[in-house]
This record gives sequence, C-alpha cells and structure tokens, in this order.
Amino acid sequence: MIIRHVENKSYKINVKGSEEEFLKVNQSGNFSRVESLPYSKFEKWKVVNNEIVNDTEAEQEIIIKMYEEAIDNHLNLIARQYRYDSIHTACSYASVENPFQAESQMFVKWRGNVWAHCYQVMNDVKSGARQIPSLEELIAELPTLEN
Repeated sequence: MIIRHVENKSYKINVKGSEEEFLKVNQSGNFSRVESLPYSKFEKWKVVNNEIVNDTEAEQEIIIKMYEEAIDNHLNLIARQYRYDSIHTACSYASVENPFQAESQMFVKWRGNVWAHCYQVMNDVKSGARQIPSLEELIAELPTLEN
C-alpha cells in the first residue's frame, strides 16, 4: 500500500500486478475506491473536480471551462446592455404574457443559437475538422442578437 497526495488530496494506492487501485480518503477518514489505472500511467493522471483523469482530459476540461465562462460572460454582457442583470434574467420573461415577453423570447432564441454554435465548434475541434479558435475568434463568430 502507498499513500500519495495528488492536488492536496490523499489517496491510498493498492498495487495489484500492473494496476493501481485509487482509494480516496472520505470525511470519516476511511478510504473509498475511486479508480483502477494502469500502473505505468499513474504519473499522467490528475484530480479534477474530485475525479481522476489523465493530463490530456484534465487540460481539455480546463480549456472547456475557460471557454464556457467566456461565453457566459459574453451573454451576460449583451443582456446587461438591455438593462437585465444577466442572460438568465433576460430569458425569464419569455413564457408568460408581459411587456418584456417578445424581447425575452429573442434572448432565449439567441442563447440557444450561441450554445449550439459553441457545441458545434467543440465537436469540430475534437474531430480535427478545425483548430481551437482563440476566445476572441470564437466570440466574434457567435450568432448575434437580432431585434
């Protein structure tokens, strides 16, 4: 048995032949099974959101989160230009008849089109059909809010 610390979390590793079994310390101080990984790959694995992933997956997750936050910020920025607190507030008037309903429905449609575009870009990048755009490039190619 080996105790390793990965990103300030303690893991007990049981070596079983060519695999290491990761056991995470829970709040009561006991260990619970997390994952079995090939022994030779151990150093290439990290903890992200309490899950063990390899470096490539961890890097992808970090990049995706960074892009999601930038897109959320862009959506919120445009909503604030229309005097809403956030994109969520701008979309919240869409379902019932009120003076803001048409504008809110416009925001709902736009937000859906923006995220559909982002997921298409992500799929294209993962398939190798295109390179990862910079955040500025991605925001520039997003659908615009149409009045």
